[in-house]
Order: sequence, then C-alpha cells, then structure tokens
Amino acid sequence: MMTTKNSTSKQEQEHKSTTITPCISSHQSSVDGNEDDFSAEVPLLSKEEQGNNLKEQQQNQRLEAIRHLNTGTGVMDVAGGSGFVSLALALKGIKSTVIDPRENIGRLPGRHRKYLRKIIKTDAEKVNQERKRKSDGGKNRIEKMIILPPPPVQFSSLRAWFATRPDGVDVSFREGCSTTNNSSITNNILVDELSGNGMAGLHEGQNKKEVIPLCTICSPDKLLPSCTAIVALHPDEATGDIVDFAVKYRIPFVVVPCCVFSRLFPNRLKPLPKNENQICIDTQRNVREVVSTYDDLIEYLVDKDETIKVIKLDFDGANLCLWSTF
Repeated sequence: MMTTKNSTSKQEQEHKSTTITPCISSHQSSVDGNEDDFSAEVPLLSKEEQGNNLKEQQQNQRLEAIRHLNTGTGVMDVAGGSGFVSLALALKGIKSTVIDPRENIGRLPGRHRKYLRKIIKTDAEKVNQERKRKSDGGKNRIEKMIILPPPPVQFSSLRAWFATRPDGVDVSFREGCSTTNNSSITNNILVDELSGNGMAGLHEGQNKKEVIPLCTICSPDKLLPSCTAIVALHPDEATGDIVDFAVKYRIPFVVVPCCVFSRLFPNRLKPLPKNENQICIDTQRNVREVVSTYDDLIEYLVDKDETIKVIKLDFDGANLCLWSTF
C-alpha cells in the first residue's frame, strides 16, 4: 500500500511540473519579445513623431477656436481706432468689427490696406491651386488629409460709442467734431436722439444736431447679441464699460488697459481688503481710495468678477492683459 501511494504522489508531481513548465516558458518568451507580446504590436513613437502629433493637435485646436470665433457676428474690436488689432485678426482668418466713435475708424494706413488686399488675393489663388491639385488626386494620400488654414478676411467697422457715452469725455476730440459761430456740428453720422429717424423733425434752415450713435445690446446694428468675444487694446475711457458689459452678459473678453483717467472717473474706488477666506473686511477704519494708479486700475477691474485673470504680454509699456471666458 505504501508503494502504491508513493508512486501516485510522484505521478501527480510530474503532472504538475509538466503543466506549470509551459506557462513559465510562454511567459518568459513574451518577456523576451515573443510575437505574442502585446507591447510588440504597438511600437513607441520617436521624439520627432511625438512632436509632429503635438503640432497637429495644436493646429486642430487653433482651427476649432477660429471656427468658433467666426460664428455669429464674430469678434468686436472696441476702441480699435484705425483697426490694427482687427488687421491681425483678419490675417488669421478671424472676422471682426471695429467699434469706435472717431472719424478715422478702420482706416488703416495705405500700405497696410494694400498689404491686406494683396494677402487676400494671393491666398485665394493659392487655395484654388490647392483645391485643383487635390481634385486631380494629389501626390499621395497624406496630401489629401492636409487641412488648409482659414483664409484672411476683410474686417468691418462701425462708428459708434460702445455701450454708453461716458460723461466728461472730450467729445470734440473723440468724435472729430468742430463748431464755429452760426454753424452746426459736422461728422459722418446723422442721428436724431429722440426719434431715431436721422433728420426727422428738422425744418429747413434749422441747425442739425448730429450725434454718434451707441452700440448696445439692443441697438439696430445687432452686433453685440451674437458676438463671440470682445477685444480691446488700450481702450482709454471705454475700459470700464467694456469689462462691465462683458461681465454682465458673460461674453468672453480680452482687455489691455492703459490710462487711468482718475479725474474723469472719481467714482472708481479701490476694492476693500480681503481676509484669508476672500471676504471683504469692511470696518470704519477702511477708507475707500480713488483709483489713481495703473496698478489700482488693474486691481479695480479684476475685482469685478472672480473669473477674471491677468497675464503679462511681451511688449513694453502697459502690458497687463485682463481676460475671462466665464
């Protein structure tokens, strides 16, 4: 009986060893790079390929952002003057509208206007050639997958005050108006403030009251309700109105403030100090001070909404940029 039992245990051990050995050998072969190894089917990308993939992702994100900005009425370039910010947007294929009460609104210098027209024409020819080449089959399959950047576009302009006509502003300077004895104010836009019907209600020989209109959420131009963003580079007196408007209607904005205008805006007060929990400390000792410096202005504007952030741009001068996407 003992002999039989020993022989049985030996057989069981031999059977276990034969079943375990293939498992160990197959595992070892996969570690050594056998064709059954799953990792061998997914080769690692080189640094160059990883860099190319990253660039492709960034390009796709950039194109998606441009497509979004071009929806609705596009970007509003407030207090844009001659339109240099809109020129930069136009060259990237982003449609925009300059809003400014000055006479030279959107009037780029001659060489810049010619440059933009030339770029638009050249790009149109290039796009037509590219489309023709793709329709002919192209050189290879990858060439057909290339996504062309948006073509440059022409920007628009609207001569108007943004949101409100600020009190205390030198209107004759901003609107380009001039007055003389027995003569009326002259500019390009004629609007009767009461009736809204242009020259309605004026008799022959009567002095004409000519006023630059307001661009608001309800104005006839219908630009602001469907705009995708507001940008403003050194918008002077309009800075506060731009931030207030964007915060109220939750419109993404980018503003680079410059001048403080403490005398024009004596009601701008520095925000109260806050404790560790970001709660304002309002005591009798805390006297609100008027915004009088550039840093005060930045602090005052940032305090308008908790989502507003500040970044520093790469140029000299007033280069702090306030932005929010809410």
